[in-house]
Amino acid sequence: MQQILSFFLIISIIIFFLTGGQTAPPKSSLNQPCSRESGGLWGARGECDQTTNTCSPGKCVQGDCTSGFGKLIFPSGGKYSGTFKDRMFSGTGKLIFCKGSRYEGGFLQDMNHGQETIYFPNEKVQYKGGWLRDKKHGSGTIYYNNGRVQYKEEFAQGKINGHGSYYTPDGILYYRGKWQQNQRHGMGKVFYDNRALRMDGEFFHDTLVRGSRYTRSGKKFFIREPDANFFNECLKEKKKGNPGEAANQDLIETAAGLYSQNISLVENDQIEAADFKRLSEPTIKTLRDICPAAFHKLSGF
Repeated sequence: MQQILSFFLIISIIIFFLTGGQTAPPKSSLNQPCSRESGGLWGARGECDQTTNTCSPGKCVQGDCTSGFGKLIFPSGGKYSGTFKDRMFSGTGKLIFCKGSRYEGGFLQDMNHGQETIYFPNEKVQYKGGWLRDKKHGSGTIYYNNGRVQYKEEFAQGKINGHGSYYTPDGILYYRGKWQQNQRHGMGKVFYDNRALRMDGEFFHDTLVRGSRYTRSGKKFFIREPDANFFNECLKEKKKGNPGEAANQDLIETAAGLYSQNISLVENDQIEAADFKRLSEPTIKTLRDICPAAFHKLSGF
């Protein structure tokens, strides 16, 4: 009996040294369901078998992947090198995906945390800035894959919030001002593709509600339009009163399209702003008749 116990003790010691002193695989490498709670980073980041909905197991190939510095490789070719704590990515590290994109910077419990840079497979920067528990937070910059800036300045809890500037893929400033939940909200300016001023004033859920518009030739005018929430509110109003009236959706969308078309005609100097009211009166009447409560509540006409 004593010989048998000694044999198992020797085997255990050999296994311990062969595995670098690690008695269990790191949490991130366990074969488990793809979810933040059970799979951590890899359940959410692509090391996931879509057929079985389980996270692919990884292998610690160097160092301490429990609480220290180590290197972890996944079957698809993805790999992580950096610090671990309690078998999770925590501290500073580099995460490389099988298709070539990578993350470099801070991690906390398998989440992006602190300052981090994300790279496209072509080695160009995709995002550089702050993170808070896997959400963009604080100051940061998003880039197009051609290397030009798409958005820069403030984020909060994964959304564009605060003050910031948004650019087109050609590098032309489109909007500069206040944001809320990824929408233009507050004071801001919108520019044409020729860099001329297009709108200047206060935005509410992506729609200019106070201020001035400008034609491409620089003429100043103001037209108030239903804000971005109007059409959803209109549909809710109709469904609440008469569930069968959801068919009005096509009529609402057509009216909205005509309204936007007439604004575009003014902006491009094809009609005068004074003509807008005359051309749009039928559209405004249609919207008012279909959804009077939403029309007055959200648009202020």
